[in-house]
Parts: sequence; C-alpha cells; structure tokens
Amino acid sequence: MARYHFAATDQLPQELLDDFQLAQSLPADVFKKIVQAARQIMTGETELSTIESITEQLSPLAQDAGVPTLKLMNVVRSLIMLLQGSIKRNLKLETLIEDCETLGLDDERVKYVCGTWKKYYVAISKGVLSQTLSVNPLKDLDWRFGVTASSSELSSVGRTFLQLKLTLDQGDGLKDVFVELTLNQFYDLLHQLESAKQTLDFFTS
Repeated sequence: MARYHFAATDQLPQELLDDFQLAQSLPADVFKKIVQAARQIMTGETELSTIESITEQLSPLAQDAGVPTLKLMNVVRSLIMLLQGSIKRNLKLETLIEDCETLGLDDERVKYVCGTWKKYYVAISKGVLSQTLSVNPLKDLDWRFGVTASSSELSSVGRTFLQLKLTLDQGDGLKDVFVELTLNQFYDLLHQLESAKQTLDFFTS
C-alpha cells in the first residue's frame, strides 16, 4: 500500500515535503488562512488566475509569517494537491488524517485541514469535477447506490453512498474517474446543480 494515499505513491518530490514542513512551522492563524485560501481556489469562490492576483492575496500573510510570498504560494499549491488527490481517490477521512500526519502536520493542523475538507467536501468535489470536465470532455456517466457493510468506524456501517463513474476523453484515450458521495452529500450537490441551472436559465432566457 502506498505511503501517501492522496498521491498513490511511496515517495513525494522533496519540494512538496518541504512545503508541508513550512506549513507546520507557520503561525497557527496564518496556517488557517492558507488552508482557506486553498479551499476558496478549489471551490471557485476566489478566482486567482494570475501570478499578480495570487501575490496580492498572499503578500500580507507572508509578511505576518516572515517568509517569502513565493513560498506561501507553494504551500497553497501543495495543500490543493493534497485535497484534490483525496477527492479524486475517494479517500476516507481517517485516510486523509493519516496522510496529514505522515506529511508532518501536528494534531491541531491535521484537525483543521480535515475539518475544512469534511465541511466543504461537496463544494470541493464540484470544483474538482468542473476542472476535470473543462479539460477532459465527458463521454459517459454511470452511477450506482451502495450500502457500507463494514468499516473501522461503527457509525459508518449501513451508510448509503452513491458512486459516480465518469468516462473522460483525454485525447489519447478514455479514462474512468470515480467519485463517491454519501447520500447527504449527493443531495447537497444535486441542490447546488439545480440552483446553478436555475441561475443559468434566468440569464439565458
């Protein structure tokens, strides 16, 4: 089994490990703001499309932490890689916790990252899905409902989930991507999609 589940590998680039080492050394308030900056980019709440706009947002935090802005940009990038990888590989919360600990984050920071991931799971999933589909056209969609028969967490036994299978055209072939949602997460996502459709219909009618 891979040591780093979010990347499905036993070894990460040293630059990525250095980013999390820096994340651990940041003041707690700066770390939390960096996590929220990564989350806002992933959910589309903040559109940071240029180096200048990213620098403008992170410069005050870099000054507070006493580190170069570029290094904070790298930390944001690495946090996004962690959260995106966790979504794409359908990691459970306890697996994400294990990855965060392996990356060297202390209990308080692990709790904050995982709490943010859990709270915004649907919005982050939608952002990851939108980014994936904007690059790779969707060719087919399959889905199925299931019930968790066993789990290390007793409360998860009997949990109903929805698994989506997306077949994407990557140009040189097709690739299947799997996304798993709890029933509540599915209904939240469905509600957001319906709201987006209503907004789109309003502006195009």
